[in-house]
Amino acid sequence: MLIEIEPAVEGQRFGLGATDITQLILAPPGLRQTLFPVSEWPSSVYVARIVDDTVLDTRTFTRGQVELIAWGTLFRTREEALDLAKRFQR
Repeated sequence: MLIEIEPAVEGQRFGLGATDITQLILAPPGLRQTLFPVSEWPSSVYVARIVDDTVLDTRTFTRGQVELIAWGTLFRTREEALDLAKRFQR
C-alpha cells in the first residue's frame, strides 16, 4: 500500500540531507494478512521508505528498492488508535 504522509519524515535521519520523506509503503508481515481489503483490525504492517523511485511507476518492488524503517498498526478508526494510545500514557 503506497501512502502519502503529513507531516513528512525528516530525511536527514536516513542520509537524505534536506529531502524529507512524504511517501511510504505499508506491507503486511504475513501471507495470510491482506491490505486490499484489510483482512483484520487492528492490522500490523511493515513501514518502508522508497529507495528506488521506479517503484512509483511499476507498483511492484524488490527488497533492494525499499528500506524497512518501522513497524506500524492500522486501526479502523482514529478513535480506536487513540484509545490504545491512552493505555500507554502515564
